[in-house]
Amino acid sequence: MATPVGVMDDGRLPRLLYIGDVAVADTGAGEALLFRLLQFYPAADLAVVCEVRPGMPMLPGVAYHRHGAAFPRLLASRVAREYCLWHAWKYYRVPGSIANVAADFRAEAILSVSHVSAWLAAWQLSLRLGIPLYLIAHDDLVYQDRFPTWAQSWAGRKFRQAYRAARGRFCISEAMAEAYEQRFGVPAAVIRPTSAPLSVAPEICPQVGRASASLTFAYGGSINTPAQVDRIVTFARLAGARGHRLVVYTPQYDAVRGAAGHLPSLEVREPVHSADLRVRLRAEADCLLLPQSMDERERVLVATAFPTKWADYATIGLPLVAWAPSWSSSARFIQEHPGCAELINTSNPADVEAAFARLSSSEHRMNLARNLIAAGRAAFSPHAGWQTFRDVVIAR
Repeated sequence: MATPVGVMDDGRLPRLLYIGDVAVADTGAGEALLFRLLQFYPAADLAVVCEVRPGMPMLPGVAYHRHGAAFPRLLASRVAREYCLWHAWKYYRVPGSIANVAADFRAEAILSVSHVSAWLAAWQLSLRLGIPLYLIAHDDLVYQDRFPTWAQSWAGRKFRQAYRAARGRFCISEAMAEAYEQRFGVPAAVIRPTSAPLSVAPEICPQVGRASASLTFAYGGSINTPAQVDRIVTFARLAGARGHRLVVYTPQYDAVRGAAGHLPSLEVREPVHSADLRVRLRAEADCLLLPQSMDERERVLVATAFPTKWADYATIGLPLVAWAPSWSSSARFIQEHPGCAELINTSNPADVEAAFARLSSSEHRMNLARNLIAAGRAAFSPHAGWQTFRDVVIAR
């Protein structure tokens, strides 16, 4: 049987060019997913085209080529959607600078992520060069919802064509893979977020087993919508009524502080690197918080997206509280790994308070922390994600 284009006869990995709006950087969320996945790729056979920021932690030995918004301030302006569409059209035509990188690198395959518009350049360049495209879907509908309403159907049609044409497709969760197969008619492999490599195995923090009438909950990550801000503030208010408190590390600290006012049970801090955050949370927190929206209008998004925080939280050694609806990816994961988190699947304050009562038991917290570490070891191993990716890329 003939070897497909871009797959070597000796089974080696092809020279892979990544083109994407999401940077390959050791930071957080989608950037961390890419960084942790591609850290295993041979550096000499990998090149990256993405936004490059000063001081950004990058893959060692890998050639990075800067490409992104020429006028980034417009992304936060009243013409942001029109500007994104203009960028999409430029990507669709494949900028000469990106084509030149592919030629100089002698790319044998292209990788992209379905975030805003750079996937258009990856798709069109793969067609132009006759080499395979591999596509990662991390957040649903981001390939179209940053554009003006009248252009979203165009972006949706193009993404359908690109997704179906890809040699390999990867989704962030089983629910997303199922939804996309129903929507686009082709299957995908699942690559969940992966944890950062650790020098030692995760251990339960000493404070988990101690009796305590007052618990410190902690959340680390972005809080991007008013509804998310309200959820954080509401949790802190309910926690305060029980003598507990919530500490939040987030880039949106000003927005959260403004919404909370002078709420004594909520402390909001600026974000820190994931490795530093892990150290801080192990030292100062009793439980971790992971909220997801319960808005029915966001049902598909909440069901298909899988928070990267799961992978990092599973290495900290603390019990986890997931405040998320029954249809969420978090609830599905807890069902698949019973006892790995305390699930609150309603907005009813009484249910939140009942969870606080259960968490007052140090034995219950110990079991949650132990089960979360075990679930993380099984589900978020960097080597497992890499093996899935590698098997698809070299498949014959």
